[in-house]
Amino acid sequence: MKWLPHPHSLFSRLVLILLFGLILAEAITALVLTRDRGEAIQRAVGIHSAQRIAGIVKILERMPPDQRQETVKALDAPGMRISLAIPPQAEQKSTSTTDSALFLGVLHYYLEDKHAIRINLAGSTARQHFSSTDNFPMRMGNGPGMHDMMQKHMAEAGLILPSEGTNLIQVALKDGQWVSFGEQLPEEMTAWPLRVILVLGLVLIILGLVALLAVRWITRPLAYLADSARELGKDLQRPPLAEEGPEEVRSTLRAFNAMQDQIRQFVDERSRFLAAISHDLKTPITRLRLRCGLLDDNELQAKFERDLSDMEGLVHGTLQFMRDEPRNEQKQALDINDLLETMQIDGEETGAKISLRGRAESAFICHPVSLKRMIGNLVDNALKYGGQADISIEDSKRYLTIRIADNGTGIPESQIDHVFEPFTRLDESRSKETGGTGLGLSIARNIAVAHGGKLALENRKNGGLLATITLPR
Repeated sequence: MKWLPHPHSLFSRLVLILLFGLILAEAITALVLTRDRGEAIQRAVGIHSAQRIAGIVKILERMPPDQRQETVKALDAPGMRISLAIPPQAEQKSTSTTDSALFLGVLHYYLEDKHAIRINLAGSTARQHFSSTDNFPMRMGNGPGMHDMMQKHMAEAGLILPSEGTNLIQVALKDGQWVSFGEQLPEEMTAWPLRVILVLGLVLIILGLVALLAVRWITRPLAYLADSARELGKDLQRPPLAEEGPEEVRSTLRAFNAMQDQIRQFVDERSRFLAAISHDLKTPITRLRLRCGLLDDNELQAKFERDLSDMEGLVHGTLQFMRDEPRNEQKQALDINDLLETMQIDGEETGAKISLRGRAESAFICHPVSLKRMIGNLVDNALKYGGQADISIEDSKRYLTIRIADNGTGIPESQIDHVFEPFTRLDESRSKETGGTGLGLSIARNIAVAHGGKLALENRKNGGLLATITLPR
């Protein structure tokens, strides 16, 4: 059904399944309990009614026939109408319901099974029941119109007539006189009492809360796993996850910890390999530089010197890149305001134009050396290619944002993403003559990502480049 919202998380799906099961179980339990309760009450009232009728019959049997009418009038009440009557025509049948059979059995028991009993259930044909010892002589024919005649006779005599909603019970006394009892037997109870609804609702709420807490407890390691997976790319040195929860969850956490350890080993081996190569290249570069000095051709010597300088810069940049990775240092609280103010003062001493606006509200938890290198690299680029660096700070409870703007020529829009790749230099705006190996922006972006943030570049409308560092607190 497309119109129903679909829960996406495992937590919400488990909660919905458990709540649906609880509601269904509570509804079935309530139906069964209500039905059993109604049947129990119905039978209890029926038994009480049978006991009452048997008691009245025994009282009337002990009285002279001429005194019975007064007694019947005294006992007649809205809850049970009593009259002395000749019974209407009825066919001899067995009871069709358990409740009427129980009622008749109790009535026979208290009357010692020596009385003829007729029951005309509400809205049904009259039924006649005789005890096995009954030899009551009254027999009525089945001729046409006999039933109508008896009904008319009883109505004219002011006696009880079977009517909708009233059950007519007739008992023959020992002397042959019939007593009619018009009583409303309890109907089947299907309504839910308010107390039952409140109790079931309270139980459902309690079980729902328990299920909610249980599902949260079971799925918490999975949520922890998802958070750790998102943070894995930022900090490979993070401690392994606690392997807790159900066996399936523990197995997943173990696999994740093993994967993190393998990735960390791979990155460490790659870093050591690159560092070793870069370090080993310094020796042959030095020998080449010495041999270059022995060349007689000055023009050729200058070309060799230029190429060797480029190679030396690449080696130095690679070693610096490996040393400055954030994973090589611990996080500490850093005063951003003090860092930027120090950069501003140091720059002014060397004639650099650095402006500073805004302040950080509190210290920032970071890899301090890496963060200093990232900001310093961007400030140096702004001074080198734009002539000045305008630094602004915006701080909030969630993010620390540092913007560094210059007045240079900017970067072609098609090359903005490309400049973050290692060893990338743009000939038009960032030439070799200005220095650099093309690793600065790549290192800066890696540092920002390692802190859970991002580094974005955009050209300013009035010229120049704007670098925006966004770091989560």
